[in-house]
Amino acid sequence: MLPPLLAEGVAFGSLNVIGMLLLEFGLSMDDVQQLRKRECGKKLHLAGMAATTFNSVVLGSVTYAVIIKYCCVQGPLTHFEQITSVLVFLVIENAWYYLAHMAMHTPKLYWMHRFHHKFNVVVLPSSASAVSVPEFLLSYMAPFLLGSYLGGTDKSSAIVAAMIVMASNFAIHTPALEEVMSRIPWIFVRPSDHFAHHRLLTCNYGAPVFSIDRMLNAVKGFLGLCSSAHGDKPASVEETESIPSLDGEDSDEYGESDEDAVEVKKKL
Repeated sequence: MLPPLLAEGVAFGSLNVIGMLLLEFGLSMDDVQQLRKRECGKKLHLAGMAATTFNSVVLGSVTYAVIIKYCCVQGPLTHFEQITSVLVFLVIENAWYYLAHMAMHTPKLYWMHRFHHKFNVVVLPSSASAVSVPEFLLSYMAPFLLGSYLGGTDKSSAIVAAMIVMASNFAIHTPALEEVMSRIPWIFVRPSDHFAHHRLLTCNYGAPVFSIDRMLNAVKGFLGLCSSAHGDKPASVEETESIPSLDGEDSDEYGESDEDAVEVKKKL
């Protein structure tokens, strides 16, 4: 039998997989069919679901056990302390992801992020955690560890914070939610923001909760350093169907090209 915390981690990771399947074959069924009609689309779709399942259940369960045992305070925390710890967790998680995400869009580190951008024109809920093992550990699990520890979360608040991140990650990878989520406050990441990132690679690095890109643009606008405080304009499929590859490899066994609209930044 698995140790109790590891068993809890497997159950928690399984919830992520169940959520992915419900969105995938519910709200996103039309998009699934669109992807599977593309060249090697069926293979890419299965690879994405397999990666999300492995990352969530295997790597996620180990991280869950480590967080609860070594990063969380024993508590009990007051409700105010729990709310505060969740907010701190989310700020740390999103800031870490933003920096790691930008780093992975440089030539030296793009190798670990390349698989995620196989989902360029058609983005699905299953692509939310469809990343390489190094990327999942660096960009998904490491900020959970840091956010829990520095945020002073107890077990309950750590789980709530993680669920907010997981739900937000699914939301920004679900095309069916694009219109309804276009009305949310500008400080939050909208599906249209992230879809533009998948198609262009050079904008909208913030995810999955806070739009750090728009926040930085707002600061720059306030200081008179730029003219807009509303972030990058989302791109349409027609604008980005055929653009050059980031690392010179136009396609692979999945039949998809990882696309780049302009020259990649050489450094942060």
